Amino acid sequence: MVKNRAKSTPLALGAKGVAILIILLAGMRLSELIPVTRSAGGSSQNWRLEIYVSVLLVICSVWIYKNRAEAAAKLAALDKLVGIIFCSLIGFTIWSTLSAIWAHSWAPVLIHSLTWLTFIAVLVYSIILFRTKKGLSAVVTASLIAASITAILSLVDFYQVTDPNHAWLIRVKYARLAECFLTLSPLLCVWALYVRRRPAIVAVVIGWLLSWLVVMLSTSKGAFLAGIIGHLVLFFGCILLTRYPIRRKMAVLAGLWLAFTVITQIAHATLSPLPTTTQFISGEADPTRETSVMRIFTWQVGWQMAAGHPLIGVGANNFGINFNPTRTVYHQTHTGPSDEIAEHYFPERAHNEFLQIVAELGVIGGLLFASVFAVFLILLFRNLRSNRFRISPLLWASLAGMAAFFASSFVSSFSFRIIQNGAFFFIVFALAISEVDKMQRQKSTIGKNWPIRLLIGSVVGAAAAMVLFGMRGYADLQIRKADSISRLAKAMPFYSSATFFDPENFFVHHRMGIRYASEGQFAAGALSIRKMIDKGGGTTLNYSVMAEYLANAGQYKPANDAFAEAVTIYPNSVFLRVRYAVYLEERGQQAEADVNMEHAINVNSKQANGWYLLLKGDSAKRGVETEAEWTEVLQPIDARKYYQSLREIKGADPSLKRYTY
Repeated sequence: MVKNRAKSTPLALGAKGVAILIILLAGMRLSELIPVTRSAGGSSQNWRLEIYVSVLLVICSVWIYKNRAEAAAKLAALDKLVGIIFCSLIGFTIWSTLSAIWAHSWAPVLIHSLTWLTFIAVLVYSIILFRTKKGLSAVVTASLIAASITAILSLVDFYQVTDPNHAWLIRVKYARLAECFLTLSPLLCVWALYVRRRPAIVAVVIGWLLSWLVVMLSTSKGAFLAGIIGHLVLFFGCILLTRYPIRRKMAVLAGLWLAFTVITQIAHATLSPLPTTTQFISGEADPTRETSVMRIFTWQVGWQMAAGHPLIGVGANNFGINFNPTRTVYHQTHTGPSDEIAEHYFPERAHNEFLQIVAELGVIGGLLFASVFAVFLILLFRNLRSNRFRISPLLWASLAGMAAFFASSFVSSFSFRIIQNGAFFFIVFALAISEVDKMQRQKSTIGKNWPIRLLIGSVVGAAAAMVLFGMRGYADLQIRKADSISRLAKAMPFYSSATFFDPENFFVHHRMGIRYASEGQFAAGALSIRKMIDKGGGTTLNYSVMAEYLANAGQYKPANDAFAEAVTIYPNSVFLRVRYAVYLEERGQQAEADVNMEHAINVNSKQANGWYLLLKGDSAKRGVETEAEWTEVLQPIDARKYYQSLREIKGADPSLKRYTY
């Protein structure tokens, strides 16, 4: 039965509320750029982002509580299909939580589930916000401010970084920001149609172009192409399926966007020594295509992981922990490239959000996730037919932003794994739901009970997320305290506290292992490195360090087992094969040493001979002493990194976090 639209109670932010909301939303995007001292062994996931979003939602919860009757009325007027969308999201989150039963580690599962509870809260609050006077304008204003400040900072960084070899600094810093702005850019573009005064129009257009500039200056290939897809969806949709005045204006904006994109690429190539995004895409700036090769290999291992656990997956957020065991299975069934790929990286994420969801949560999790957007598409097309396929520019903007985000998610390691990116996606998704819901005058509404349940769940989820991410921030402080204490016995209680409050952080075990070894406690050091590896921190270098510590502790069989385990995961690693051969030579096992050395030579003879000389300490006899000379002898893509790492292991504490992929 079709019911009349529920009566909506007026709900307004007020001038003060709008100002506060603008500051909070802009701060959510800019908080990542604020320099805050963190421990070198801090969690691989930046807790600052998560705790900021959860605190923001708790603040919103207070406002919602004060206006709970009006907020519930806004939700009650939604179409029943929107209720199914929320059911699918809740089902996905519950399934994520249940995966703790079979996951290797429960702590990452909890992080994943609370992150998605946070996204649900963002969606609920954003729908209420967009049905509130000045709510949408506050979101757009905050986005324009964040885009302008970020663009200025990126231009400053481009001016300061002049060495092409350091271009990766820009990519690491701004790639995750690009995904947020490519999602928001279509909305900022369309907003120019909704402001009336010419100065405001100019300001909005400038802010939109600056947001697109951030995407281009990030030099992220995936973000750049995804942003192009999003803008093409926006322009074609508005030009083909809107009224004539809007078509004409959008055609002008499309021409402006195209000119700005081309001019920026030309200016970048002409004025800056750093490579442009188009040069990265063409391969001119990266002829080895190392990151592309790594992505393809990660996808192949990811598919192997999904095939091995097709129904339920390996557990939410457990992709990195299961990567090396799956890599072993992959090598047994596939003949990959002759050299080992990414043996010095921590592949924590799949670089394909949809593949990672299936690998972690199986077909069941994948279907629950897909049903969220399948129901939305049903709602969209049902209303499109009744409106003769004429939809508002705001809806086109939200659809374009979502399309860009999904396109980026096919190649990105960020996507929903970075809480701010996911939060802004769900803000745009909320706008799409609100605009679709406006298209039909009469509909079957969501009812009275669902709004209260959604509001209660959102408040509880936001509060729980704030507690969890606050604990991770506290763990980071404990690591910093431990690092500042010279005596290990006094530092250990702080390290133990850090592992209690942030059990998924494997870097703290690395720091403990190094400090144990520095005081001659090699067995304890090897045990800590083992814990790091088991939590997803396995690399050829870490296996080598663990084996070396075991050998120094007189535990030769466990050391040999560590090398044997490592070569099953990285069978074509020249460094690891040579390191194992040298170890076997020192134990008098020459036949086994020759087997590993021969394998290394077959992969790359120059690298194998170079590593052998370096590890045996014969470089002075051969007249090869400098790092540049070793780079020429070794000839791996990342020889400089390996050389530096090995040199640091022999001396101070190596910072392995820079190898996170």
